[in-house]
Amino acid sequence: MSSFSVEAQNNALYFDGVNDYIQTDYAGISGNGARTVEAWIKTDKNSLPANQGGQGQSVIVDWGSLGTGTRFTFNILFNNAIRLEAQGNGISGTIPVNDNLWHHVAVVYDPTATNKVKLYVDGVLDVEGNLTVSVFTGSATDVRIGGRIDSTNYYEGAIDEVRIWNVARTQTEIQANMDAAFCGPQDNLQAYFQFNEGTAGADNTGVTTVYDSTDNEYEGTFNGLALTGTTSNFVAGDTELAMVVIDNTVTLESGVLTATEVSEGVTYQWIDCDNEDTPVEGATTQAFTPTLSGNYAVIITNDGCSVQSDCVEVVCTAPSAIEVTDVTTSTATVSWTENGDATQWEVLYGPAGFDPETEGETVTVEDTTELTLNGLTIETGYDVYVRAVCDVDFTSNWEGPFSFSTTDATTPIALRFDGVNDYVLTDYTSITGTGARTVEAWIKTPYTSTQQIIVEWGGGSGSGSRFTFKTQNGHLRLETGGAGNYIEGSTSVTNNLWHHVAVTYDPEQTQEYKLYIDGELETSGNFPDGGTNTSAASPVQIGARTANIPATVFEGSMDDIRIWDIARTQEEIQAAMNSQLCGAQDNLVAYFKFNEGIASADNTAITTVSDSSGNGYTGTLNSFLLTGTLSNFVEGAAGIVAVELDNSVTLEGSVLTATEVTEGVTYQWIDCNNEDTPVEGATMQSFTPIADGNYAVIITNGGCNVQSDCMEVTAGAEVCATPSAIEISEITASTAMVSWTENGEATQWEVLYGPAGFNIETEGISVTVNDVAELTLDELDANTEYHVYVRAVCGEDFTSEWEGQQAFVTLEEAVCATPSAIEISEITVSTAMVSWTENGEATQWEVLYGPAGFNIETEGTSVAVNDVAEVTLEELDANTEYHVYVRAVCGEDFTSEWEGQQAFVTLEEAVCATPSAIEISEITVSTAMVSWTENGEATQWEVLYGPAGFNIETEGISVTVNDVAELTLDELDANTEYHVYVRAVCGEDFTSEWEGQQAFVTLEEAVCATPSAIEISEITVSTAMVSWTENGEATQWEVLYGPAGFNIETEGTSVAVNDVAEVTLEELDANTEYHVYVRAVCGEDFTSEWEGQQAFVTLEDTMECEDPSSVSVTDITSSTAMVSWTENGTATQWEVLYGEQGFNPETEGMSVTVNDVAEVMLEELTGNTTYDVYVRAVCDEEMTSSWEGPEVFTTQLLGLNDNVIKGFVLYPNPTTGIVRISAQDIIENVVVYNLAGQRLTEVKVNAAASQINLSQLPVGVYVMQVTALGKTGTYKIAIK
Repeated sequence: MSSFSVEAQNNALYFDGVNDYIQTDYAGISGNGARTVEAWIKTDKNSLPANQGGQGQSVIVDWGSLGTGTRFTFNILFNNAIRLEAQGNGISGTIPVNDNLWHHVAVVYDPTATNKVKLYVDGVLDVEGNLTVSVFTGSATDVRIGGRIDSTNYYEGAIDEVRIWNVARTQTEIQANMDAAFCGPQDNLQAYFQFNEGTAGADNTGVTTVYDSTDNEYEGTFNGLALTGTTSNFVAGDTELAMVVIDNTVTLESGVLTATEVSEGVTYQWIDCDNEDTPVEGATTQAFTPTLSGNYAVIITNDGCSVQSDCVEVVCTAPSAIEVTDVTTSTATVSWTENGDATQWEVLYGPAGFDPETEGETVTVEDTTELTLNGLTIETGYDVYVRAVCDVDFTSNWEGPFSFSTTDATTPIALRFDGVNDYVLTDYTSITGTGARTVEAWIKTPYTSTQQIIVEWGGGSGSGSRFTFKTQNGHLRLETGGAGNYIEGSTSVTNNLWHHVAVTYDPEQTQEYKLYIDGELETSGNFPDGGTNTSAASPVQIGARTANIPATVFEGSMDDIRIWDIARTQEEIQAAMNSQLCGAQDNLVAYFKFNEGIASADNTAITTVSDSSGNGYTGTLNSFLLTGTLSNFVEGAAGIVAVELDNSVTLEGSVLTATEVTEGVTYQWIDCNNEDTPVEGATMQSFTPIADGNYAVIITNGGCNVQSDCMEVTAGAEVCATPSAIEISEITASTAMVSWTENGEATQWEVLYGPAGFNIETEGISVTVNDVAELTLDELDANTEYHVYVRAVCGEDFTSEWEGQQAFVTLEEAVCATPSAIEISEITVSTAMVSWTENGEATQWEVLYGPAGFNIETEGTSVAVNDVAEVTLEELDANTEYHVYVRAVCGEDFTSEWEGQQAFVTLEEAVCATPSAIEISEITVSTAMVSWTENGEATQWEVLYGPAGFNIETEGISVTVNDVAELTLDELDANTEYHVYVRAVCGEDFTSEWEGQQAFVTLEEAVCATPSAIEISEITVSTAMVSWTENGEATQWEVLYGPAGFNIETEGTSVAVNDVAEVTLEELDANTEYHVYVRAVCGEDFTSEWEGQQAFVTLEDTMECEDPSSVSVTDITSSTAMVSWTENGTATQWEVLYGEQGFNPETEGMSVTVNDVAEVMLEELTGNTTYDVYVRAVCDEEMTSSWEGPEVFTTQLLGLNDNVIKGFVLYPNPTTGIVRISAQDIIENVVVYNLAGQRLTEVKVNAAASQINLSQLPVGVYVMQVTALGKTGTYKIAIK
């Protein structure tokens, strides 16, 4: 699991607006994907456009590519409000955010919404709407913070908490967590920069990177930031932003892990670090005792934040080197090596692949590191695990699984050939001539000698007369005699592992010969010299050449030799290679299983092996010792499954059930009284006859059939099914839960239990259970083995058989350990800390205390303590001896003995020293700074002040001060004498004497001078410049204006002006008289009188936005064109609209906004396409000229280039068929293509001038490629 925590600081980054920005390695959301961008910002920059008196836009976050709709820019521009731009168009907010206060801002883009763009300020929707261009964000530049991707429009001010999501967040979601830093992964949060890497205002030049706090772990690199001082550096973030800090340390003591964090509301979840951080079920308290060795950690959650501790190793060393020996049909001996000090182990075993968490049989072993498993099933695969038991509920990890299989008389047996003179000679002449065939075998050999024969027959002097299947130099090989008549593989089969090998010959196939290894085609091919024409000279021989050449004898094991008179397919080979065949098989002509002997036993009495195909052939064993393990019958290939069917049947009531349940098995019940006639439809494992009689079942699997004995059945006999699967759980010292599976329809059962070995006929305790198949046994003896039986009660005197016994052992009697090592610390006048050592597993204790000598039976004060073995005693008497006792509370009415007493004496009553040296400074009209000297250790004081002579017992204003011995008094009356007193606060109801009084007089009331000489200038249709003379020291003024005669008390528009005594009034009505007033703002609620009114009249509205003219298109290529025009007015911004010829400029086309220069390069045009282009001037946000155009142009044919061939001339063009070409240099050749790029004709010229006949081409446009002196020019030519 990934998680992260919020540091105990809340910093932001201040960008200088010159060249500061953060370049991240996060590509952002591309294309038309939904997204949300959030940030906290603080700025006072005027980001209005320059033509509106501002410094231009300030970019908060930007990414993408430069192109219409491909850049995604979140900035501040018009109205000093936030704005979204997707290059070519934008949507602006209305709420100014440049008031130097912290604001949360967000932009949401949802391609599926009616209004796709929404802008939010402080969680409130500002505007929503749609862009006029399509958003398809590019990937040229990764996310940049504080500047635009083209290195312009830098942000000035502070930015914090930048979040980018890949979903369109709702207003509710934005509001829910905009005021808090995230702590922990958030769904759909793709990038999150908190800017907490540095220290506010410090030297952070050593910090080079900011980090993304999501699991994506992006990084941001500083560009331009000085990283020192109060700008261009880390600064303090918004103090209102909630921060969460969690301690993720963990301690380990005596196998117990304890989390340090104990804040109110905190939750815990312990996890297994070695198991993909899987939560440990039920481990949700502060302390955790693992039951298995391993690495563990805790996830601590508080207030929506999660942190994860480091993983801590808790070790009970696991055993190693598990071995299983002496395996029989039903037993096996397990042994292991102990690697620690354990003297007790648990052995867990079950069928191969069982789940060790929920399944298997467990045996406890003491003192010896081996165990014999009994009662195993014949020919069954098992897994076994072992773990050490180091203490109660503390074990090592499981070691294992070690896999083994029990043996059985039907386990496949193989023949081991000694490589000297062992071979099998059969009486089967086999397939002769060119007949199709397949030979299969299982082999196991480590020897890579020149050749080892698997099977051979035929022979003689003719080419292709023998058929020899063997290994040669470790590879599989087939030979038929004659030079070159062989096929050989390349994969080694001599690695001492069992391999299934096969060769097929099919004269009807293109590739006649094929070799297979483990069912996969190894190689195929044909013979060059006569192919196959097998003679009948020698019968099939296994393990040596028919000529008995010693150098060809096989050394190793062979099993399951099969010869077929067809060429089998790969699918047929794969389908049957892993199981012994049972019953007659089509086209199988010889089959030697080698199951006649017993593995590694004395088999000297056996002289032959039998053919199992049904043809009755025999193989004679030659030279085999038939004892030991090197020249004898041995254990066969593990990959061969011997098919054995259980033909037993059970009868319960009138229901017959076959025992065999192997996968793929089929059933057919037959009537023994009616000549074994099949019972129609009776093909399931269970069968209920409708008539009395004798019945049996025929069971079929893998080509094998068995029939059960006939069994007499009385139709309609009632059955009371025996329960099964008794389980014992929730075992304690005195109780246990018993549950079982009901296999019929019983709703009542009898449970019988007692000490191990009790007689179920005469002893035990019987309990009747109704409806629910479970029962809790209680009042059991601790540490005692019990046996349990269950049977169904189907009616009066009608019960099933007993199911059982099921054994279990109750737990040992619980002990409530007495605590020890009581310690008293942090003793004060009235408090003391008591701690102790818990010696068991108690998490609750009782602490009893009182004056020395109190009676613990009847006196003292009792305190209940949970989870942490410590408590602070409070409200103690000073200078008094106390006694303390502690006991563990292990359950209701279950406690340990008292530990104690532990004595201590509280401190004497403390003295609270009186402050001194009160000083009054920084006196103004309404404020004054009070400071004093602290003479003790107080960190809190009370300051009391009021008009001179006030009564300190009943009057005055009281202020509490913490940590710093100074205070600013405010809201004082001007020119007034005050008295001040100070005292220390050393504790609740524990203060020093008053120090004082200290007297001072506030300054006289200040004067805010009224401005004068208001002037109106630069009057236009909608604007006017107002200026005035400042007669005092004010740097802020209020300008109030409105239509002539407006009421200045209740009407008019107010504008706040800073620093410069002038302002431009905007958005005025044309040809209207206005009145203007000005007053100075000298402080909060402290202004001068109004100066005015000053009257003026705006100009008449005669302004027009002139149309551009002279639109021209130059520099046309296949994908670009330069558009320019003449500006006939004063516009510095234009809109260019273009599209394929004939597009509707009212509803279609691609729009490009152009600033300052009356030209633009159109890009990404389509080759050989005619376009219309229009231009209009943008004179104001809502004022544009008419469209000028269309100007028509056609892009070049894709692939045409400049005339790179000196002096090249092509004419006539268009042509009717003959075209003449010439150049300064020798023209080498000419190639003509159609516009689809298909080559139509080529002419070798090798002259400086020539004519080309193209009359064979139909009317149309073509591309001519001309080569001269190694240079190639491409030209368009038309044929009419």
